[in-house]
Amino acid sequence: KDLVELRGVRSNSLIGFGLVVGLPGTGDSRQSLATNKATANLLSRLGTSVKPLEVTTRNIAAVVVTADLPAFARIGNRIDIRVSAIGDSQSLEGGSLLLTPLSGPDDLVYAVAQGAISQGTSMVGASGGGGNSSRGGAPKTVAIANNATVEREFETSFVQNGVIEMSLRNADFTTSSRIVKAVNDTFGEFLAVPV
Repeated sequence: KDLVELRGVRSNSLIGFGLVVGLPGTGDSRQSLATNKATANLLSRLGTSVKPLEVTTRNIAAVVVTADLPAFARIGNRIDIRVSAIGDSQSLEGGSLLLTPLSGPDDLVYAVAQGAISQGTSMVGASGGGGNSSRGGAPKTVAIANNATVEREFETSFVQNGVIEMSLRNADFTTSSRIVKAVNDTFGEFLAVPV
């Protein structure tokens, strides 16, 4: 694993749109139309009819939730997520992420995320990379460990027509030749060929 990667074995990016609720007045303003519409839609699904312009609370923030689904992740496994504000909220601290489906590039849901965003979570600033946000360090992007559950598995296919391909992390003819020799010396019945 230090020298090669198996072709076809990789993580897959997931993304979803969600709402963080229960904020102490630090959520999106009335001007955040996406938050107003999403909140109205949520309340409608829960049996309360509300128009987007009637949503005036500062206790809700619209967010984008991202995650990397590791290769060989199984249904029920827990994975890390990253929650980023997309409206004009001041902070996500103290809120709770509502159930958010996370989809892959094929628009299928592979995981669902939800949970509290509190002092115990790992936080980074809005600028990313551990920097501070524009409002005195208030977290507008939050990394949370093990807050999503895998609901569907990606099909990983690293054997094609009985052949396993290995890609060198650092392309080099000498390393390639040595790996071929080591494989052939160890597994004599197999034939490794540099490509």
